[in-house]
Amino acid sequence: MVANVRDVLAGLFFVAVGVAVFLLSRGYGIGTPAHLGPGVFPMLLSGLLVALGIAIALVAVRDKVAAAVGLSWRPLLLVTAAVGVFGFGLDTLGLFASVALMVLVSRAARSGQSVMESLVMALVLGAAASFLFYYLLGLPVPLWPAFAA
Repeated sequence: MVANVRDVLAGLFFVAVGVAVFLLSRGYGIGTPAHLGPGVFPMLLSGLLVALGIAIALVAVRDKVAAAVGLSWRPLLLVTAAVGVFGFGLDTLGLFASVALMVLVSRAARSGQSVMESLVMALVLGAAASFLFYYLLGLPVPLWPAFAA
């Protein structure tokens, strides 16, 4: 069952009240951006109330689901960051450095990794990706950092 039933019920109550206020406030005019009508404020508050209710319910459920599934935030965030490092660094750092940094960041997602093993893997995969995509396939991506060229 849910870890904190009261929080889930409170969140669902906020959602229900927010939806009810939104439905009741539809009869009021919202006006124009220059001259807001009487329906704008209740609609905005009802939207905030629905968002708050969803957030409260999800926080109460999240902890229980994370414990049951064994979800850990560190790997999820670091692997996502590794993809971002590659995507944002490709133009400025070049293919080799972007792949190497992506490997290092993603290897940090798992605890107990050897630093030397991670460095060797980053160098090997950076070289392999550079050889495959730059030399063999001829993709038009920079191989080295822009400031080194």
